[in-house]
Amino acid sequence: MRIRTELTSILAIATVLAGKAQGKVARPLIRDISSACSTPAILDAETNVWKDHTLYPTSYYRNEVEQAVKAIDDVQIREKAAKAADVGTFIWIKTSNNITDLAKEAEAVPCNYILGLVLDSLPYKESKAPRSLGLDDGAPVQYQTSFIDSIAEVIKSSPNTAFAVIVEPYAFPAYFNDTSVGDDLAKSYRENVPYALKALDLPNVVTYIDVGNSNSMDWDRQRDVAAREMNEQQFVRILSDALRKNGLPPRATHGVMDTSRNGVPGLRWSWDDWCNVNGAGLGRRPTSQTGDERLDTFVWVAHPGESDGSSDPSGPGYDAFCGKDDALKPSPAVGQWHQVYFEMLVQNANPSQQCPNVR
Repeated sequence: MRIRTELTSILAIATVLAGKAQGKVARPLIRDISSACSTPAILDAETNVWKDHTLYPTSYYRNEVEQAVKAIDDVQIREKAAKAADVGTFIWIKTSNNITDLAKEAEAVPCNYILGLVLDSLPYKESKAPRSLGLDDGAPVQYQTSFIDSIAEVIKSSPNTAFAVIVEPYAFPAYFNDTSVGDDLAKSYRENVPYALKALDLPNVVTYIDVGNSNSMDWDRQRDVAAREMNEQQFVRILSDALRKNGLPPRATHGVMDTSRNGVPGLRWSWDDWCNVNGAGLGRRPTSQTGDERLDTFVWVAHPGESDGSSDPSGPGYDAFCGKDDALKPSPAVGQWHQVYFEMLVQNANPSQQCPNVR
């Protein structure tokens, strides 16, 4: 069966979002394999698979939320915060250890759920040096053999589990905005992303290529300056229409939108501010009721409560965007739990955390 390769985006359109997860402290995974699916998962590429599947609430994020709830004194906030543990999120895969954890997590997914994965280790995506896969900082070919092939093997060994895979957040915008054709990133993207898509062309997988969001594209290189004023759902429509005009079939131009932290609009002082935005709130819970046939589902790709980056200019991992006036400060290193941020997201949730989830 041919799998769909969809549009994706980081903070609003097509897939993803997301908070980076470097430096996370490993926590034990708690699973109940008694509910695992006992029949093969077959995802029909010609349909919206999210209408029949709910994003699986991972044990990793559940553990984070449960620990955070214990530290909340306000009863009302604590009750609302606890509901986040039941919301599905994606597993971010950056190292070989993450792949080992994935194999364990996949054992417990029921038939009507789909396990979300984010592949986040493309060589040269974030620097001029190949990213470590927890293995050896050798040639980028390791990305294919030690990273992609290993993930594909885990998925093949879990034929009863449905998977939704977002391929390399931030990579396409960086590739798109870089005018140097011979750049290491360009070569890495052209060789490795197609390899990943082919390796994950499996009956129980639907893949999405992350295309960033409307803020991440270099609109100075585009003629339509009005595009700067678009919202993320408009970005999905514009990009989807453009791809269809260039020959892609309709089902290959659908996307998913990360709504994990977009509940409060109009907070950023600058168009491209993105780090730990002060005043942010949880957005729509995962649902296929998007009101747009080009948008398969709203999902939580990022993990609400994990920091986007450090606000301390004297510390490791500092990003200038995390020190801007509209960023919450102080904030810990990227991927570390940010308790104040989590409670703020819960308080400002729109819709409120008291609302039930909708498929």
